[in-house]
Amino acid sequence: MNLQITMPTVINNPSGGNSGDGGMGAGLILGIIIAVLVIIVLFFVYGWPALRGVPQNQGTNINVEIPNPTDGGGDQGGNQPAR
Repeated sequence: MNLQITMPTVINNPSGGNSGDGGMGAGLILGIIIAVLVIIVLFFVYGWPALRGVPQNQGTNINVEIPNPTDGGGDQGGNQPAR
């Protein structure tokens, strides 16, 4: 007696319907909305002032006064100032 047992082949094709997680469309739309909002914010922070001609940084005026070297040396390192 030759008994042969075969296992059935199960093919699981996921349906193209609603998977319950909102699908890819909702995430795509949310990503596009966030990207548009970021672009709008960047435009108003950087683009609008540049178009209006408003300088972003007025610059910094740093005035450092270096004292004149004195003769007789108060320099404790032994270095003489250049003359």
